Amino acid sequence: MADTIRTYDALQNNTTGVYRDNTAGEISPQDLRDGIATLYGSRFVTSQSTTYSAVAGDEVILMDASGGVRDVDLPAVASSTHMSIVVVKTDSSTNAVTLDPNASETINGASGGLVLSQQYESVRIVCDGSEWFVIAHDHRPISEVFVHTGNGHGSTDTAIRRLTTKSTDTGAAITHATSAGNGDTFTINEAGLYAIDYCDIASAAAVIGITLNSAVLTTNIGTVTIAQGKLTLSTGSGSSVAAHCSTVLRLANTDVIRPHTNKISDDTTDNVIFHIVKIGN
Repeated sequence: MADTIRTYDALQNNTTGVYRDNTAGEISPQDLRDGIATLYGSRFVTSQSTTYSAVAGDEVILMDASGGVRDVDLPAVASSTHMSIVVVKTDSSTNAVTLDPNASETINGASGGLVLSQQYESVRIVCDGSEWFVIAHDHRPISEVFVHTGNGHGSTDTAIRRLTTKSTDTGAAITHATSAGNGDTFTINEAGLYAIDYCDIASAAAVIGITLNSAVLTTNIGTVTIAQGKLTLSTGSGSSVAAHCSTVLRLANTDVIRPHTNKISDDTTDNVIFHIVKIGN
């Protein structure tokens, strides 16, 4: 029999309620199921393979995104107080599953949704009536991009290094692009904690660095300010001496990271390395 959701007053009514004085007989298993359904809500697991709008009563949503990127549209927070949802990306494709709040509502204070990019990655969120909060987030293999081998700089963004060979590109949190005009960019698709390493060599003393959302893309990294996007820099001590810099920081969705130099880094071997990894939320 299906669970029957009743008001709590009806359950405890001394004459007719499930939890009335039980001297006349035992409470039936169905009565117990009815009570649990009322007190804790009916719980449902649903499997989906297209964009899905979550509804009251959904507890676990198993999303197969093998056919394309998918959204789980969340209900309005005003009607979702105490609602708890677990979403799992079940497939091995690179297609993302995005938990998409209603209108301008937020998850952990951030708009734009929460992205699951790895097979069996899962997240549990709860609503307090005004916002969604992440209670648990189980990541599978971390997103990572590793590129190497120098190839000059961008012809337009003349202080942005170019690299030719991508040996690792896993997950959906980072999008790497290389352009003859703009050099190499690493666009962040998932907010979180990232580790970044950059190594380069020049025929003269190299100055290299890492910038975030910088607009001064033809400016020597040595004169780029923190306000202009400088995260870190390093100077090689002389000709053909490697310079190395690294940083760990929290990045937001749509942030853009670049390998930024003093324009003289000219090594074309695989000693030129840029490595970025998402290491946490």
